[in-house]
Amino acid sequence: MSGPLDGLRVLDLATIIAGPFAATLLADYGADVLKVELPGVGDGARNFGPFRDGKSLWWKVINRNKKFMTLDMRKPEGVALVKKLLTRFDVVVENFRPGLPRSGGYWGYTSRWCCFGADRHAEALGGDGRLTCSPVINSEGPSRDDCNPR
Repeated sequence: MSGPLDGLRVLDLATIIAGPFAATLLADYGADVLKVELPGVGDGARNFGPFRDGKSLWWKVINRNKKFMTLDMRKPEGVALVKKLLTRFDVVVENFRPGLPRSGGYWGYTSRWCCFGADRHAEALGGDGRLTCSPVINSEGPSRDDCNPR
């Protein structure tokens, strides 16, 4: 699909509705979106009714215009693959619970960022990216100061 975001590569690591829908809007405007789901389980939205032909209509709507792959990011091999993928994408959409994977070195770094896009991931991993998402409200409440690197 072509559009104003044609050529933009988006890695969708988000689950359920809000994050995947944000990535879908980018896909609707022409971005190349790769949705990553947990093997054997998939996105939780796959279980939301109503269903048609055994498939969740919610899942179909919030994941249209995407390519798909499965990857277990709980395993070291999965984390290693995500690190490789991050260098190939311009934007990362994720909605992990606060503190995961940003803390504990899950991605290979422990810096605290709340402005999370592929450039932040790639920069922390020694690469360079192009886009940053807008600031989010972190688990400690809204704090613009926390969106700057420390």
